[in-house]
Amino acid sequence: MILLYMILDSRRSKDYRTPPSRLFLLAVLLITVLHTAPSFSPVLVGSELGMPSPWPERYQKIETDGARKLVDRALEFGATRLGKPRLEPRQVQLRLSVPRKADASIRRGFRLLELSDAKSGLFTIYLSVRPEHVAFAGQLAHEAFHVFQPFLRDVYVEGLNTYLAERFLRLEGLPWKPWQKHFESHGDPLYGGSWAMIRELAEAVGEKQLCRMTRFRLSAGPAKTSVKPIQTRKDFLPPPPSRVEHVDIDRWLDSLDPEARQRARKIIAARYVSLEKLRRAGHSDYGFRRPK
Repeated sequence: MILLYMILDSRRSKDYRTPPSRLFLLAVLLITVLHTAPSFSPVLVGSELGMPSPWPERYQKIETDGARKLVDRALEFGATRLGKPRLEPRQVQLRLSVPRKADASIRRGFRLLELSDAKSGLFTIYLSVRPEHVAFAGQLAHEAFHVFQPFLRDVYVEGLNTYLAERFLRLEGLPWKPWQKHFESHGDPLYGGSWAMIRELAEAVGEKQLCRMTRFRLSAGPAKTSVKPIQTRKDFLPPPPSRVEHVDIDRWLDSLDPEARQRARKIIAARYVSLEKLRRAGHSDYGFRRPK
């Protein structure tokens, strides 16, 4: 039923003026988007003890001019909203999260940003779909915005990056509607809920003040993980960062004028309990602090 509604709605939408001859192709694309689930993974850091991560070379490369240009435009867009990246990204390489060699011990089909070599400013974006896929640009944009604050692992940041991905895709004339319908149909509820919360915050305090949220950080200490840098496990991912930060929501709220602060508090309060339940159930490695 969801798919049927999306196809019929595409005939009415100003953004999706799809002729009948292409409805079948649209249906296939939408099925694939929903199947791949447009959720996003947190930032993980594979550069430990000053050593470059070995994992980018174990996954397939994405080498297209279009993909490279899209990364550059996403970073330019992110800089206008988030400011200067905390660590200068001298290189951002793209990987498909499919191993180069058949290896059942390495996870595939994930999406994340890895700081692969902090010393040389090397980042790696892992995506679960290829450049020709309708979901590619949204995945890429979300992960590219993690470059600006690679140690923040937080529900607020995931919502902010999804919000910025929406803004970027609309600016670029790229498809956002399949993602929006997925979230509105309760797909990936933590990401959909945090995206909705951030959209409301943007309306309440303004996009400029909203994007300053990532400047207010507090240390969460070392990451809690049993994953070793090299191992053979079916649930393997590159190791998490040696340090983790969360959004200091109280300091961000204090930076707002009184009226905006009150509006923001009400928005967070209305969504906090449900989002915290989702975080505990499936994303316990994220931070998500309740305002005092």
